[in-house]
Amino acid sequence: MSPNQMNVTHTAYLSLGSNLGDALNNLQEAVFNIQKTVGEVQRISPIYKTESWGFDSDDFMNLCISVNTELSPQELLHRL
Repeated sequence: MSPNQMNVTHTAYLSLGSNLGDALNNLQEAVFNIQKTVGEVQRISPIYKTESWGFDSDDFMNLCISVNTELSPQELLHRL
């Protein structure tokens, strides 16, 4: 197999947040869907609650994940 045919795996770090509806469930669904469409989720941070800034809104629930993926940065953005 030539080097051009080999799949190269990258680690992507993603920051996720939600303040709509059931924010915790939204984050769980997002992680599940990323696992299905982007690559294997390696790590998940604790969930952090933050106040909205610059506008009046419900608090945000936020987390970060690391994902192993064979996607290019452009393909990754398109999938998200």
